[in-house]
Amino acid sequence: MFAYINIFKPEIHKINLDSVNYVVNAKGWGDGNISVNDVLQNPKKYKDDYDRINNANLKYPIIMDFKGNIFDGVHRYIKAKKLNKKTIKVYLFNNELLKNFIIDKNSNYNKKLEINEYIELFYKKFHSKLRL
Repeated sequence: MFAYINIFKPEIHKINLDSVNYVVNAKGWGDGNISVNDVLQNPKKYKDDYDRINNANLKYPIIMDFKGNIFDGVHRYIKAKKLNKKTIKVYLFNNELLKNFIIDKNSNYNKKLEINEYIELFYKKFHSKLRL
């Protein structure tokens, strides 16, 4: 996604934070058993994530779909909420574009890809749009 953003420079939107569809009670951080609320309620126990929230740079847009689901930028989103911001900068990706970032839905996610494999996959997905 970051290579796509750096190459194609999609439009940056500003959206109301209330339109983001992120459940702060949902488990998924750390080992998958930690929620945003766990981190906010116990900053000493979850110091790394708490520090990542506080140090998040709001100059960088979050990445989300049109349904309000965040793909990258939860720490920035939570920081903006903590600071009582009303809006946040986002890259909005539609479903057609998101399909390009699915490597293999049957894949073993524990398998590490080599950098050349990522480059090859990116090229296959976007070569027709690249100006080489």
